[in-house]
Amino acid sequence: MPLLLTDDEILFQKNIRNFAKSVIQPRAKQIDENGEFPFDILEEFKKQGIFKTNIPKEYGGFELGFVYLCIIMEEISKFCASSSLILQVQETASQVIKIAGTPEQKERFLPKIGTGEIMLAFALTEPKSGSDAQSIRSTAKKVDGGYILNGTKCFVSNGNVADYFVTFAKVLEDDVEKITCFLVPKNSKGLKMGVARDKMGLRGSITTEFFMKDVFIEEGLKIGKEGMGF
Repeated sequence: MPLLLTDDEILFQKNIRNFAKSVIQPRAKQIDENGEFPFDILEEFKKQGIFKTNIPKEYGGFELGFVYLCIIMEEISKFCASSSLILQVQETASQVIKIAGTPEQKERFLPKIGTGEIMLAFALTEPKSGSDAQSIRSTAKKVDGGYILNGTKCFVSNGNVADYFVTFAKVLEDDVEKITCFLVPKNSKGLKMGVARDKMGLRGSITTEFFMKDVFIEEGLKIGKEGMGF
């Protein structure tokens, strides 16, 4: 892999830098001081097609790859890391669908993730296990047509704007714990949002928690097979 940017990448970098300086830099101080989520910048991301950067072309994206994605995040982070984190979380969560999703799931979700019509959050961390995936305590019980999820997730970035949470839970089968990934809709019955945590930095990125009590998730919202979550 080349260690230097190509001419096209350098031009792209300049354009993103100009966008960040003109749109994001004037808002950065206010966003951090007030601890406010930058909804206006989120709308600019949608308008500029930024969420499409690494979405495959067959699903309406630009499929530019990770170098272009990193250029965007780096340039935006220079002025407002909270704004950059919106994109980072959307990309991290969508990778799960790109890698392990079925063709039907990709067709259903990726086009709307690219437009920002669907926003995602990544929910792994828990109060008693941190980000140690193997130690999570959230459970998923197999039932007719899907799963019943119970547990708590914390430090969830984008939690205030997410339509779906990419959530990990353990399916217990034959005394074997299988860490499995699910797309949990924010409006699920039994899902309750907790408080937003104030932080020393990245204060414009709202960090939330949520609680799942007997949340039913249909089979079609399981990402990958049981046990593929870790």
